[in-house]
Amino acid sequence: MIQKEVLSEKVASYLRTRILLGEYPKGFHLSEVQLSKELNVSRGPIREAIHLLENEGLTETPGNGRTLVKGYGKQDVKDLFQLRCMLEALAIRSLIEQGSHHDLSGVQGVQQAMEASTSKSDTIRLDIEYHYQIVKAASNRTLLNMWLMIKGLTSALIEMTTGTYGDIGFVMHSHAEITKSLLAGEADEAIHLLKGHLEIGQQMIITYLEGQYPQTGGSTIGTDSNS
Repeated sequence: MIQKEVLSEKVASYLRTRILLGEYPKGFHLSEVQLSKELNVSRGPIREAIHLLENEGLTETPGNGRTLVKGYGKQDVKDLFQLRCMLEALAIRSLIEQGSHHDLSGVQGVQQAMEASTSKSDTIRLDIEYHYQIVKAASNRTLLNMWLMIKGLTSALIEMTTGTYGDIGFVMHSHAEITKSLLAGEADEAIHLLKGHLEIGQQMIITYLEGQYPQTGGSTIGTDSNS
């Protein structure tokens, strides 16, 4: 049961995870009334959470007013990571042009925390935080807001595939190389390293989807349901 003090973002996280895991399959009806009872939360946060999921492309509300799960697949992952790469590359170029790369204490602090972490889950959480600090360093509020719009979905996908990471030392190594290029003011090199880093993460998620849903080749999570 979700506690009363938790906001709509927490409800969205709960629903998002279940959609990505296929527990709420494609075509599943997300009923505000049923979810309100299930989670012991008023319908307001449920409605706001569903709106967030619709903005992420996980749900849709046809003319009949019933909110349905759309599913999520390989092409969706590629589209998400393409957008993420564009936003973070723009942030890198912007912060270097502004001279902000001379003070990347936020980025370096997260990197150090990752290196000291002994928990895989903490390391993966810090992975997301590292990229957040890069975008934040660009001092572009609109850019940051756009990145935050996809943060929930990105985090859920990465957390869902934690088991596929194996030795995650490559994450820390990639971050160290990106940070080195940032501090040197080498935008092109930092962006090149970023793209390679994100491509690995993208492929891990796609591999996970294909393993979980081999009958669809990972093309769409879940099966049709008229629930």
